[in-house]
Amino acid sequence: MDIFVFGTLRSDTLRKIVLGRDMSRDDVCTATIKDFRVYWAKEGPYPVMIPEPNSEAHGLVLKNLSETDVERLNYYELGFDYVLGQTLVDTHTGQIEVSAYFCKRSDMATAKLWNFDDWLSYHSEVQYLAAREFLDFFGTKFGDTAQVMYNSILKRAEVFANESSSPTSALEIGPDMNTNIEVEGLKREYLGFFALNQVDLKYPLFDNSMSGEKSRTILMGSEASLVLPYDPILDKVLLVEQFRIGPFCRGDKAPWVYEPVAGMIEFGEKPEDAAKREVYEEAGILVTNLVKINS
Repeated sequence: MDIFVFGTLRSDTLRKIVLGRDMSRDDVCTATIKDFRVYWAKEGPYPVMIPEPNSEAHGLVLKNLSETDVERLNYYELGFDYVLGQTLVDTHTGQIEVSAYFCKRSDMATAKLWNFDDWLSYHSEVQYLAAREFLDFFGTKFGDTAQVMYNSILKRAEVFANESSSPTSALEIGPDMNTNIEVEGLKREYLGFFALNQVDLKYPLFDNSMSGEKSRTILMGSEASLVLPYDPILDKVLLVEQFRIGPFCRGDKAPWVYEPVAGMIEFGEKPEDAAKREVYEEAGILVTNLVKINS
């Protein structure tokens, strides 16, 4: 099968992650589709292609795709309101019939034209990280869950990219920053509201030697905003009381906990906006003034 791609899959790196293999240059060619245009999506840093008379969209034709290739591409694309359909594209050898991923609704697009170079400069690293986690669940019992939880996967990728690029403080240097931590293996054991990973790794010790291989299990969450609503007239703070599974599972007879308002920060969301959203959802309060305590 031959498939026309117009957005992020023009990236060699992302295409390799999604397909799980490199493609021969002979199996990739430039192409143009008539009466369509590509815009940034409303829901994330990726493109949508919508009908637009007298316009055109540029992309690549991926040729001679195997059944497994198509299954992996469908897994990556079809869970997000896309449909695979037939179309005609122009190539350097003439017009050919191919398949392409079309969005089901034109209202998925913003009014801003898609720019591949901008995506490559500002969004690609997060997308690569998210795609690696997402495709690790291809063919597993968590495959459907991964599509539902994709925004959480994106958020974990965003956090990782930000932390990896942030400067290290003097208190966080460790034994030797010139010695890399060696990851020997990564198993994604579970995916739901949280993810559970098993990591096999070696790390530098303070005597300049390397540790033996260690196996560590980590519960992967994300970032959260916490709010303590304060009434200056009554001089009181507001706490919410919620059922919590942790106290219940350790045998607490009253697993309802008093706590500040808190919630997960969504992908692309500012902590302040998440705080305002959560305090309205959990306490019905419209907050206009936030005072930062810590981060």
